[in-house]
Amino acid sequence: MTTEERIKILDFLQRNKMDLLNYVSDIDDKNFMTKPSDDIWSIAEVVEHLVLTDESIYNQILHNAQNILDTVPETTPDSKILHVVPNTRYGKVVSAKHITPQAIYKSKEEALMAFNASRSKIENFVETTDLPLKRIAFRHFAFGLLHGKNWLIFMVAHCQRHINQIYILKSEFED
Repeated sequence: MTTEERIKILDFLQRNKMDLLNYVSDIDDKNFMTKPSDDIWSIAEVVEHLVLTDESIYNQILHNAQNILDTVPETTPDSKILHVVPNTRYGKVVSAKHITPQAIYKSKEEALMAFNASRSKIENFVETTDLPLKRIAFRHFAFGLLHGKNWLIFMVAHCQRHINQIYILKSEFED
């Protein structure tokens, strides 16, 4: 990863984290923790899903680093990931079981601390890794093969998608 790419990804991750934290800052604990219905996640569950997803991707990158590819695979462009993933017009996506929230957080503070800790770990990884991220690849169910750098961009786009979801949830209890 070039210095420019590293700086860009760190900026994306940090701005994305601040967007989420700023967006939920005025939501009280009760609304943060409440499920609008049985089939819609609470904001706490959305945050839990983000933590689970980011941790899963991070662990997959580290796991797949044991099998560095000889060449950079052809993957989905970052620009497409940044356009498609946050766009809720593409419909609801069913979460994989291992990243489906289990309502483990008991407060807004606990959920946001977990999100901050997870993102800080990933930001530190981006700042310090010397892994050849573009030669570490694994499949995404919709995009096919993505390399490590793509997956970091996916984290940002995925979080933005759920910020958009929180926007809808937030508007429902502001009425």
